[in-house]
Amino acid sequence: MLLLTVGLLVAVAPIAGSLWCLIAALGLFSAVFDLAHRALQAAATTADAVWPVELASVAYAVLSSLTAVLLTLKGNESSWIWLLGLAISVALPIAAISAWARAHSGAIRGSSPIVKEIRTSIRRHRLASIAYALGLRAERVLMVPLASSSELGLYISVVTLAEVAMWPIQMAFQVMLPRMHEAGGFTGHHLRRLGLGLSLFLIALTPIATACLRLLVVPLFGQDFKPAEALVLPLMLSTAAFALYTLFLGQVLATNARHLRWLEPLLVGTWIPVLLPVGAAYGARGVAWSKVGLYALLATGTALLAFRRHGVSGPGRFPNPVSEPPQQGDVDRQGPQGPASA
Repeated sequence: MLLLTVGLLVAVAPIAGSLWCLIAALGLFSAVFDLAHRALQAAATTADAVWPVELASVAYAVLSSLTAVLLTLKGNESSWIWLLGLAISVALPIAAISAWARAHSGAIRGSSPIVKEIRTSIRRHRLASIAYALGLRAERVLMVPLASSSELGLYISVVTLAEVAMWPIQMAFQVMLPRMHEAGGFTGHHLRRLGLGLSLFLIALTPIATACLRLLVVPLFGQDFKPAEALVLPLMLSTAAFALYTLFLGQVLATNARHLRWLEPLLVGTWIPVLLPVGAAYGARGVAWSKVGLYALLATGTALLAFRRHGVSGPGRFPNPVSEPPQQGDVDRQGPQGPASA
């Protein structure tokens, strides 16, 4: 069905309003991929089971951004080329996740195939997950009518660079979480160390990203570098906030997952009608700063949900199966079934 929809959108795009076909395609593909990503993220039980999923997520971000750059270079009238590229860029990571899930079925709870995990996620979240997926990726398409082709190219280039640069940080979170829990829990000390490491990494990364972008923008778009330089800081901050959001998301999936049904759609739904239009009035830089606000809200909201019931040291996404007996206070918080009930 996905391939049929892809073919239909690619065929209709040159005839109908191509921009709306782009938005529909982006929403569909992003929703499918994000549902698959989140379902496997929630089902993975070890660090080894997580990194292929995160790698596929980065592949999706990079490939979809490159196809958007292709749209910029070819012009908005060639939107069907971008549609085709986007279809390929989404199909490849999903195929990679599917192949990995079959090869490592023991790492997925209940040895469930990926289709079953996606269906379960859809049943749990329904339109909320689709709205979240659509809203989270929408700014790259909405930038098409809001910005000139040169501004759009600059924005997509910096977004791609920021996402690739922040991937090691997200991977470090995914690898370190189970070790932290095995050592006795995710404590405030761990949180302070992660925050310090992330801050130092951003301080070192920003000038490096600026230099790399200087080499990319001038040859590719043939224009002044200053507009791109203004995008580096907000997009680095937004990717840092997103990294923290993914860190806290692991805790929420294990403790308060039901609250994500309203938290994420609420924040993303606020971003599209409020933050994004206000930012768009100031061009690509305004959109970048609006994204900082969105991810900061997501990180704050998931942090509050993650620590509300269990505290900073409470069980997280990778609970240690051989743990000490809970104290009486923990039993009162967790209920009669103990840690397994979370």
